[in-house]
Amino acid sequence: MFRPLPLWKSIPCPAIKSGSACSLPHCLFSHSMVPAPAIISSLSSPALPSTQSPAKKEASPSSSPRPPTVPTPTPVQPNVSIAKDPRIIASARNAAPPSANRKRRMATGDEDSYASSSSDGGVPLGTGPAPPAPKKIKTDAARAGSAAPIAPKPKSILRAHAKVNSQTPSSTFKPNAQAQNSPKPKTHSKARAEDTSKSVPVPRGAGGASAQTTAQPSATGSTASGAPKAGIAKPATSGKPLSLNPRLVAAAPATHDIRLRLLTLLHKEYVRLHEHKGDEQLMLRYALDEEETLAVHKKPIYTHAMKKRILQMSKTTPEEYRKSLEAEKAKQQMKSGDENMAPALSTGKTIPEELNALRPLINSPNKLQTYGYILDPPTEKEIKLSLDGLKSAGGWEQCDRCTTRFQVYQGRREVDGQLASGGKCIFHWGRLIFLQRTGSAYQDNAREKVYSCCRRVAGGPGCTTAENHVFKVSEAKRLAASWPFTRTPPPPNPTAGSPPTDSPESKDSPPTLVEKAICLDCEMCYTTRGMELIRITATAFPTGAIVMDSLVRPFGEILDLNTRFSGVHPLEFTSAQPFTPQPYPTTTTLINPCSPAPSTPLCIIPSPSAARDLLLTYIDSETPLIGHALENDLNALRLCHKNIIDTAILFPHSRGTPARNKLKYLADVHLGRRIQVEGAADGHDSAVDARCAGELVRYKIGGGLSMR
Repeated sequence: MFRPLPLWKSIPCPAIKSGSACSLPHCLFSHSMVPAPAIISSLSSPALPSTQSPAKKEASPSSSPRPPTVPTPTPVQPNVSIAKDPRIIASARNAAPPSANRKRRMATGDEDSYASSSSDGGVPLGTGPAPPAPKKIKTDAARAGSAAPIAPKPKSILRAHAKVNSQTPSSTFKPNAQAQNSPKPKTHSKARAEDTSKSVPVPRGAGGASAQTTAQPSATGSTASGAPKAGIAKPATSGKPLSLNPRLVAAAPATHDIRLRLLTLLHKEYVRLHEHKGDEQLMLRYALDEEETLAVHKKPIYTHAMKKRILQMSKTTPEEYRKSLEAEKAKQQMKSGDENMAPALSTGKTIPEELNALRPLINSPNKLQTYGYILDPPTEKEIKLSLDGLKSAGGWEQCDRCTTRFQVYQGRREVDGQLASGGKCIFHWGRLIFLQRTGSAYQDNAREKVYSCCRRVAGGPGCTTAENHVFKVSEAKRLAASWPFTRTPPPPNPTAGSPPTDSPESKDSPPTLVEKAICLDCEMCYTTRGMELIRITATAFPTGAIVMDSLVRPFGEILDLNTRFSGVHPLEFTSAQPFTPQPYPTTTTLINPCSPAPSTPLCIIPSPSAARDLLLTYIDSETPLIGHALENDLNALRLCHKNIIDTAILFPHSRGTPARNKLKYLADVHLGRRIQVEGAADGHDSAVDARCAGELVRYKIGGGLSMR
């Protein structure tokens, strides 16, 4: 049966009776002091004077002396309303200086601090253990809360409470489940927790962004006292792609609507000038960066500057824009003294000596087979089996970029003229990498893989959209089914080269002089026949002079020019003139490997087989071919060659096969040159790649000591 509330006021509060302070702001028990035992009263010191007014003392004739303990909070007199108790405490706190209040709370633990220096839940410092407090029972009136206002707590006191609570063990007082679920007004403890949560910083993550976090419940990684555990700072761009929305600046130069309209027009011009790339995030970044620059540095004339820039871009063709970027890049390199503009290496040897030093560097056939080189053409039986498999497959392939199953139509589909099914391809053009671990990532031993193109976490949606799905063929028998392999012919003059490697006298014959060597690099595109040759470049070793550099028209219909890596643009490909062969260069001047390409446009060879026949006019079976990962280039040419110097084998990876060092990494480490920059609008330059491969071989010939 429910008892009336006045009956509870006649029962002494268990906390006051035990000698500690009551920790409940809305306690229903009586706070009149319990008379101390005679023995303790005779030995204790006199009680401290009360801070209550005389009028309140007259209203409480039943008040008793303070228990003989160390100083405790000011006792609450009887017959005082429970709703007025917090007011009295708040007024006493505001009357005393913050430092004194802090010391008093740390010594006694007042009504809004659930932390104590001991684990008994409320025994003051310096006293003996007290009996455990009985279970608190909440009534409907207590759950409804008090209507009395609570005075705000100073920030200095809040910081002191936060410091004490952060060091409190998990055995401190906790309200029961019924009290937690019941609605009640904001108390000092809740305000203290909110104030503390706003001052907990997050360590700066790998993405370079700093933020503030709030204390989370224990289920999400917080301690019992409310202090959050150390977490891993994730990159800010891992799951937040860019959007077409103007960035915030200190002082906006125009309204948001005007900035958004101008930004949209600027973004459309960037898409038009870079339509060969198909990277939406890169175009957004270009537009956002330029709009922000004009908004900050040209605030008074922001609208005029944006309109002028948009009009200027609208009158520019993609080809003119690309050339302007090249000129600006070359100007910046010359101005900043980029290492790419440094001259070629000096090995201290003559050109014939460098050519003769190539013989010991030629990779053995066993090593070449380990790295996937096709040294012998597939047999007719293997080719027939491959053709039967292709016929039964019905043109179904797996996308090389997004792993989607799709169908390829040779000669276009009759219904709609499409080359492939499956719609658009959404993918990541970058590879998976590990971000550098910082801060607490070392403690938790957790690292996430992200894509190098957009820094999104592995498994997330793609950042690039292409019109078609694409595929790649790697099997030798299927490559030969498209068009057959061939071996490089022997030298026309037997005295110019060594005997054939299959003859028995080749083992005893002395090594012959190397008359010439070729550095080779090829670029590929995606067609309905897989990955085919789109550009071929051959340079003379060691000078770096161009032997042949031309575009190639593939056999199949083009699905994707792969401009990001091939460097071939649609307009450049469609307007190319027929290629005219040139004689082998005889210059002896060393050319800078990263020298800019000539301004004359590239010409085109009618087919990959014609490009291979043209290359065979410059080389034979004894000519050393130099390049990086040449097995891909020779497979695209359907060429079997055994005199190979592969820089991926010459500079092996520290983890061994099948891991390989990239040409970009080797050029940066050993040559101090930056090539194949990610995000570059022009893609890779096969002439630069071929020359850098030859420069790495010259670096090896010189013993690794380069003099410029």
